[in-house]
Amino acid sequence: MSATSEIQKRASSEELADQNIGSVYDFLYYDARRVGSFLSQFDDSGLLQGFSRKEGRQANHVDGAEMEASGGLPAIAKGRAKYLNTATTGKIEEASSTYDPYWINALTLLDVLQEHGMLSTNVSECRIGHLALFTGSLKIRDMRLIQKALALPSMKGALGKGDESGTSRQVRRQQVRKGTEIASTEFGLELFSLLPHAVQLEVSAEGASVWATLQEESMVVSSSDLFLKHGIDVPGDWYVLGVVDALPTMPNDPFSALSQYAQASQNLGAIGNGGVDFGTHGFAALIDAVVPFAKILIGRRESQFGATPLLIFRKVSDLRPVGTT
Repeated sequence: MSATSEIQKRASSEELADQNIGSVYDFLYYDARRVGSFLSQFDDSGLLQGFSRKEGRQANHVDGAEMEASGGLPAIAKGRAKYLNTATTGKIEEASSTYDPYWINALTLLDVLQEHGMLSTNVSECRIGHLALFTGSLKIRDMRLIQKALALPSMKGALGKGDESGTSRQVRRQQVRKGTEIASTEFGLELFSLLPHAVQLEVSAEGASVWATLQEESMVVSSSDLFLKHGIDVPGDWYVLGVVDALPTMPNDPFSALSQYAQASQNLGAIGNGGVDFGTHGFAALIDAVVPFAKILIGRRESQFGATPLLIFRKVSDLRPVGTT
């Protein structure tokens, strides 16, 4: 069955009346452009933008009249004749409905992917390029809000002081000698203000963590509404359909994270200490050093999966008693 046929079937009023609708979905995120790009590949005609459904009925009415006449001709006996005159009139009643498949496209993609065996639901089996459906809890962070907060002088002062009570003088001297002092709080704040900021998503699914960024224009509910209502943790059981584009390369433990941070800091410090030959590598060396450090600050951790979300939704609860239809 083509994607267009599936959409028309879902949108048909008769189909909706005949079938028992098992679930209704509440969408939090919908990347309609990318969903359309996938759906168009399952139909030779491309993506269905809309269609109309017409229903007609004709009612007929018959009118009849009977006439009687008599007459005669010379040498011919008189005769009598009857004439029946009928007229049929018809009236056509037509109803037209126009459907927008915008929201149905989202569910149609799920059906088509399942039908073609292209949907992975096991996190541990995901590979780069897989279309996967993750199920779990959500954390959503709007990094733009943090960026604005860190621009406040009072916040800079509070973070600049830090907490040095647990750091010995000997350790701090070792940090300076190793060139890691460039990765201080002050430098981190300055770098943070220059980095691109987006709405970030974390999904906890089957003991794994999936990291992604969200486009504001695809958010059905704005990130500011979610922040004011829930903070970071959005309650409920959520489904996230997305394309897997990064796999974990390190275990999720403090030692691995610290070693990664130390390596990125050392590479960044080499630039400030003249350890990089710009004549040979050009500004590519600067980018190669800054990007890994920036990724540690606000990006995906190496212990996480990475994905590009297409849909985020949850099932709406059915309040009817069990066993009723």
